[in-house]
Amino acid sequence: MKANEELKEMMIAQAKFTLKQAGYFVDNLWHVDDVRCKFKDLTDEDCQNLLNKTLTNEWIMEQIWESMCEIGDAYNFKMIND
Repeated sequence: MKANEELKEMMIAQAKFTLKQAGYFVDNLWHVDDVRCKFKDLTDEDCQNLLNKTLTNEWIMEQIWESMCEIGDAYNFKMIND
């Protein structure tokens, strides 16, 4: 069983590496177990749906864009519209 877990971890690491090489940010991923820490008796599909609704929530998305601009400004990154 341990070999299967190690193989699974290696496959996840490879997938994350591939996505990162393609320009995706993968250093903060959410898992169904994160949802199960708060709610009981949920299916994987329930957890995925909750994560989707949470992470694509309009207010959350707005906060991410605002934070990106604030942090970019703190690093003195030049905005495209400037």
